[in-house]
Amino acid sequence: MADLRVKDEWVGPGEKKTAEHLRDTLPDDWVIFAGRKLAGENRDDVDLIVVGHGKIFVLDEKSWGPRLVVDDSYWYVNGRARQNPIGRVGQLSRKLATKLKDHAKGYKQVPGKRVVPGIVLSHDNLQILSGLNHDISEHVWQLSAAGAEMLKVDKAETPLGHARKAVIAYLDDLPAGGKIQMLGDYRVDNRMAVPGKEQAYEAVDSSDRPVVLKCYPVDALEELGDPTEFLRRETKALNKLAESGRAWQALPFFRDEAYGLFVVPVVRPFNARSLAKSLKDLDPERPAGRLPDDIARNLVVDAYTALAEVHAEGLVHRALDPGRIWLGRALRVMFSDFHLARIDNAQTIVAWEPDEDSGNDYRAPECAVSLATATPRSDVFSLSMCLIEWLLGEPAPELTIEQMQAKLLDSYPWAAPMAVALEDAGSRPSAEELTLSLTPKPKSLTEAHSTATNEFTPGGVVGDRYRIEEKLGEGGFAVTWKVFDTWPGHHKVLKQFKVAMPETLREEYQAANQLNHDCCGRVYDIQIDKTPPYLVQEYVEGQSLDVVGIDRSLKELRQIAEHVLTALAYIHGKDLLHGDVTPANIVAANDGSGIAKLIDFGLATPHGQRPQGWTPKFAAPEVLDGKPAKSSSDLFGFAASLAFAMLGRPITRVTDGRVQIVPLTPDDRQVWGDEGEAFLQALLKGVQLNPADRPASATEFLNLVRAARPAPPPAPHITPGPSIELTEVHNDGVTYIRRLYRGSVAGNGGNRGLDDPFAVDTYVPTALDTQLLPRVLAGELDVVLLSGNPGDGKTAVLVKLGEQLSTAGATIEHEDEAGWRMRLGDRLFTAVYDASESHGDLSSDQLVSAALDAVIESGRGTALIAVNDGRLLQFFDDHGGKYETWGFDVKDQVNGKETPGSRLAVVDLKRRSLASEDGHDGPALNALASMVNHPHWEDCSGCVAQYDCPILANRDTLNGQGAQVFDELVRISHLRRRRRATFRDVRSAIAWLITGDRSCADIHQWRSSNLSAMQLEGALISELAFSTESSDYLVAEWSELDPAQVAAPGVDRLFRTQGAASQHPVYKGVDAVARGLYFELVSDEAGQTDRTSVMSYRYLEEFTSMLRNEDPERTRARLLLGMSRLVGAFGYTDNGLAMSSGMPRAAWAILHTVPASEFTVSIDDARSPYVETIADQLTLTHVSNPSITLSLDTAEIILRAADGELVNDLATDAILEEIEAFVSQLARRPSMEARIVNSSGSVAVARIDGTQIVLEDA
Repeated sequence: MADLRVKDEWVGPGEKKTAEHLRDTLPDDWVIFAGRKLAGENRDDVDLIVVGHGKIFVLDEKSWGPRLVVDDSYWYVNGRARQNPIGRVGQLSRKLATKLKDHAKGYKQVPGKRVVPGIVLSHDNLQILSGLNHDISEHVWQLSAAGAEMLKVDKAETPLGHARKAVIAYLDDLPAGGKIQMLGDYRVDNRMAVPGKEQAYEAVDSSDRPVVLKCYPVDALEELGDPTEFLRRETKALNKLAESGRAWQALPFFRDEAYGLFVVPVVRPFNARSLAKSLKDLDPERPAGRLPDDIARNLVVDAYTALAEVHAEGLVHRALDPGRIWLGRALRVMFSDFHLARIDNAQTIVAWEPDEDSGNDYRAPECAVSLATATPRSDVFSLSMCLIEWLLGEPAPELTIEQMQAKLLDSYPWAAPMAVALEDAGSRPSAEELTLSLTPKPKSLTEAHSTATNEFTPGGVVGDRYRIEEKLGEGGFAVTWKVFDTWPGHHKVLKQFKVAMPETLREEYQAANQLNHDCCGRVYDIQIDKTPPYLVQEYVEGQSLDVVGIDRSLKELRQIAEHVLTALAYIHGKDLLHGDVTPANIVAANDGSGIAKLIDFGLATPHGQRPQGWTPKFAAPEVLDGKPAKSSSDLFGFAASLAFAMLGRPITRVTDGRVQIVPLTPDDRQVWGDEGEAFLQALLKGVQLNPADRPASATEFLNLVRAARPAPPPAPHITPGPSIELTEVHNDGVTYIRRLYRGSVAGNGGNRGLDDPFAVDTYVPTALDTQLLPRVLAGELDVVLLSGNPGDGKTAVLVKLGEQLSTAGATIEHEDEAGWRMRLGDRLFTAVYDASESHGDLSSDQLVSAALDAVIESGRGTALIAVNDGRLLQFFDDHGGKYETWGFDVKDQVNGKETPGSRLAVVDLKRRSLASEDGHDGPALNALASMVNHPHWEDCSGCVAQYDCPILANRDTLNGQGAQVFDELVRISHLRRRRRATFRDVRSAIAWLITGDRSCADIHQWRSSNLSAMQLEGALISELAFSTESSDYLVAEWSELDPAQVAAPGVDRLFRTQGAASQHPVYKGVDAVARGLYFELVSDEAGQTDRTSVMSYRYLEEFTSMLRNEDPERTRARLLLGMSRLVGAFGYTDNGLAMSSGMPRAAWAILHTVPASEFTVSIDDARSPYVETIADQLTLTHVSNPSITLSLDTAEIILRAADGELVNDLATDAILEEIEAFVSQLARRPSMEARIVNSSGSVAVARIDGTQIVLEDA
């Protein structure tokens, strides 16, 4: 019997069973270490380390089964993919070997590889199969054979000798481990191998959806700055890429207090394989040993396009290798493992750079020593190496750069630009440049032009396609013509240059040609090979701002500014400048709506270079001085152009070569009034002579001009009495509320327990207060175990119980930070605030034991203990003998079994729904009411800023129609089942929705600067609720439901019709109107558009009704109809489930039908007597046993299909696969009838009638 040395508690029965089995089967002098944590910053947990005579085994126990397929990168457990665990165990083995060389005397001199990774499979009824690509050299053993196999491996090695004692001594001193089982609401299945300080786990959420949890140690991340800001920016960037299929989707991140981790859940895409696997599997096929040129070239171009999109979001990957480049449907390229990525202008996590990483072999030379020096072009080098390896079919790191270049050009001559990508960083092209140079060129327009006779006069034809209609304008640099393009049959603008243009402008044209934005005019063609050169651009219907005599309203000018600054923000984000923003290059619609486009991007200038063409009257001083242009130079041109449109004259003049600002005259002020003057004053900030004095960005300038309105008159929100003098009020209630927002720059307070007066005032009684505490006070319960997540209110309810006991006359026997002990009459009450943590000299187990022992010893007592789930079960597993009866009750209640007559209650607060079931009287609504109705708001009645205060406006919205909208959002979050919201989460979200993390002082400061705070970006609740800038968990999830992203044509009409006559800040743009419509801040006077048109979940109310079981037969019929249409029975209208079969492209189809009567719909409802719950999913079951669970997302897709809308995008793939898998289980079942649909749509029914099959009309 081996020597088993256990240093920590067992994590699950499989680990204990494995250790004890190996103990019983291995020799006496072997040593087994359980529950150890490797030394080092990551403190990696190791299941088992076994020291033999010649080998040291690092083992990971897996109880996966009963069906298991072991393969290369992934194993398949009951059909679900899991990352091959041998990768991480191998990583741990290498770490341990390094530690032993440094710390175990004599081990460094032992020859050979002595530390061996292995997997032990402990499932009792395991059915294991080997996949096609499984490496048989990997040590993967079933438990029954593990001991014998280890002996065989050990026997083949020479003994460790004297080093063995040192190895055992070192392992004995390793600290205790502690495997993670739950992170937030996610159940951890497997730890993954990742480099550096990051941790990664395979897990499933509460609806069993598989995710990968990327975990960052809180302490390490806080060393780099604000962790929430870093993770918010990373999540936002990744999700923008995920929307276009370029990265894995990231769910809202959260902080796990128990393990000190920031956790970012990401969703692995379906039907994707890595570039490495594609090469290994020779998929796509390689006839004659090479990839077909069309497949290879298309993928390479898409890969560089994908990387350009990554860089456009400000991310640098820095760790690309073939295993992190993924091929999805149609070989679309995406990237994973952004664990070492850098966000531009943000703190780097290069301090986490690991010694070993699979991307090291693919690093660019400039960052070989440290990733801190990596740039976007370093990614280009890495991606190029990976693609060359894929193209050549051999490991790129084993080749020199010269060999790679030679082999690449020999096999794929079209890939010559990739060879340049392997040169030094200074001459290496960008990803965007490689995309352009590698894209197959259609027939060159220049070739067509070269034989054409160009006639630049009305009626003439240029380039054999552009027929000139009229001259639009002329300057010293070019003549502009309106032309008719005879190829597609559209009007365009042709710009004829008066001077020869350098060849480098072709590249600038190609960059400008990539611009695609609603507020930017498109560039279509260029000719610079012959004289005169010209450029062809989009023709925008309307009038440019250089046309004088047009009386534009201030409302229209504001909208023009909105569109132009949006365009500038877009192109500046592409690292380009316009270079010549003038009134002539801003075209506004003729209808007065203010819809405008910025045109003439043909020679867009790279940032930091001098523009090729510019207009002196509107050029920034630095451009006139011959210096490089910056984004602020474009902002100068914008401000000067808008001022020209308002004043009819330039706002600047040039005297003796120097630019001077022409001040506003009294007539200017009088003509435009107070609001117009405020707008002009904002524009003047953009024409400051020093670039540093201008707004820092187009986005900042946009916020400035939006808010540029005179302070409104002190029209009080709540009319004060005659004796009240309006002053600048600084409301303490606003400060209290703001600090509840978890990401507030003002710090946090009042969000843990009842730690300030405001938290006490706004405490909301729940079922714990009304159902649980009365039973506790009546002495009906001996043990109460409160489990849940941080912020669930466990501490608060224990504090409330203490208050009630004190009121009833109880005496305090003991009280400290860990809890209290009080006696009321002859009954002893003991509370433990957190039994997952030790306190002073007492371990967590001792705290729990002390509370339970007090109940036993007093004979009449109640223990109330807050503890997490894993700790709860582990405690009663370890101490089952002493607390046997309670232990049985705990396990039964955790597993959902009833325990009648039990005096123990397990209260799982993770089951609680803070949303209401029907829009009334839910915990979230009650928490909201306690905050928006607090007496502190009465102070605002005397505030001079109340009429222009977004904080007060947001409070009023939430005190009215916005309350139901808020409750709806909370209910959607609950039904999506991603993360159960806690009271802390809800209060944080409310604080953000009211304040936007702004203070009263901020409002007064803007008012004193003659700016309207109501007009600021993100001021109103309708914008705050869907903000991507918030670090609040709920708001981050709601941002995915942004009404502005829902296609709703009526919103644009509403903006045009009602917005033109309204000064309400919700009409600042179409997106703002969509969000305002959702919150009912605006309504359609024509009655054509309502909030349902901008809802992401249009069938929320119907699904909620289904959960209430109001009409079960209709529920079943609707679900079966939608599923039938999703699986191919598009025109099916009857009851039951229909599935289409037949040959592809055949002129007929057979609909196999399953009667509705064979299905039942059940509601998965986990009611609890002590917490508020609502049902959150349905189960559709067939009589033969197949079933499918339907969540909100699944029901939305099905119900849309039932009403004729088929959704087909990347986000719905997993749902459709799940539905198809369910239907496929029924496809082979016999049917009494089938429907035959011919090409004309006629339907016949084939029905079994006795021994005959009868065909008849439907």
